[in-house]
Order: sequence, then C-alpha cells, then structure tokens
Amino acid sequence: MVLKALLEEARLLICDNPFDSLDQGTVAALNETFSRAVDAGASVVLLLSNRTDIPTG
Repeated sequence: MVLKALLEEARLLICDNPFDSLDQGTVAALNETFSRAVDAGASVVLLLSNRTDIPTG
C-alpha cells in the first residue's frame, strides 16, 4: 500500500506501525523513502506503538 501511494504521488501518507516485523535494513530503506516523500512535498504521519521505531534525523 505504501508503494502504491508513493507511485501515485500521494500528498498525505498515514501509516499505522509501518515498521512492524521488518528487519533493520528494510526499516532504514522505508525511512529513506518517507524522507524523500516529505522532500517532495508530501505529509507523512506515522502511528507508532514502539518508541524505538521513531525515526531520527
């Protein structure tokens, strides 16, 4: 779903626990993808249950 929204150039992404069950490499790649979406003008809202999932930087 995230990929579809990004390919359609969504202006708003709301993601509920997007990092659950992902390995560290995939989490880093997804964080980079979210950063690029923000740089392109999208708003990204992450709903996280685990404080350690909060992106830094």
